[in-house]
Amino acid sequence: MALEAEGLQHTGVFQAPRRAEQDLGARTAGVRRVGHGERRQPRPGRRLRGPGSRGRLRFSCPVRLRCQRWRRSRSWGAPCGLWATTSRRLWPRPKSAQRSDATFIHPFDDLDVIAGQATVGLELLEDVDDLRRVIVPLGGGGLAAGVGIAIKRALPDVRLGGVQAQVCAPYLSALGRADPSLGISTATIADGIAIKQPGEVTLPLLRELLDDICVVDEDEIADGMVFLAERAKLVAEGAGAAVAALLAGKVASGDETTVAIVSGENVDSGLLAALLRRQETELGRRVRFFTASPTGRGLSPR
Repeated sequence: MALEAEGLQHTGVFQAPRRAEQDLGARTAGVRRVGHGERRQPRPGRRLRGPGSRGRLRFSCPVRLRCQRWRRSRSWGAPCGLWATTSRRLWPRPKSAQRSDATFIHPFDDLDVIAGQATVGLELLEDVDDLRRVIVPLGGGGLAAGVGIAIKRALPDVRLGGVQAQVCAPYLSALGRADPSLGISTATIADGIAIKQPGEVTLPLLRELLDDICVVDEDEIADGMVFLAERAKLVAEGAGAAVAALLAGKVASGDETTVAIVSGENVDSGLLAALLRRQETELGRRVRFFTASPTGRGLSPR
């Protein structure tokens, strides 16, 4: 098994070159960009806001965004707006973009974005010998569609597998493989792939490209994050821990060369620390004692 560690990029995520080009092509107008999960860190925005640039970049983010992502995004200098995600349609076109000449860039349901994500697949074709299977975290489907297009065109026999969080697995239902016990909730530590509804562009592509799709529960996602931290020395958010499916036996790799894409290291340090402590407790390496002792005359507990 090999890991494609896209979390080592400057922003902590994979940032598609074609997407940056699309941003720069819209620089003469305002640019309104919706962001989420591992593809919402505004590195291209820094280029747009550089000397001589006439473009304006603004991000729109769901209110459930983790604090670490919010702080990191704002540190780049682009203003970030919030909206409530109460409907099943998670990516509404921002009203401010509708009222202006701003260019709206969707985080995954866009052909240029998908083409940018395909460069990950091209890298795998160059770097991995005898490639037989690729495991991709599946949220909106942009990364999976891009990687699938790039790899399947060159090596049609390579199998493409998608991994979703059990509590938020809309592609299982959309592809006709749903388990009635599965719900559509965004309450998961894999918040970067907690997408309630498949994309209109990505869904038909993944119908053709995906060979396998599986779900992992919260404990399995946590185990994958801890494994990457302890064994591979990689910090990965829940959305980036596609390796969880391999560790849980959800994907039978056998002797085949399998690559798991680890895309996203934007995880709250407190969450990762809690998961590491939990693992230590389960393995018997950490014990916590709670005691009460008398304080003196009144023997009141302390």
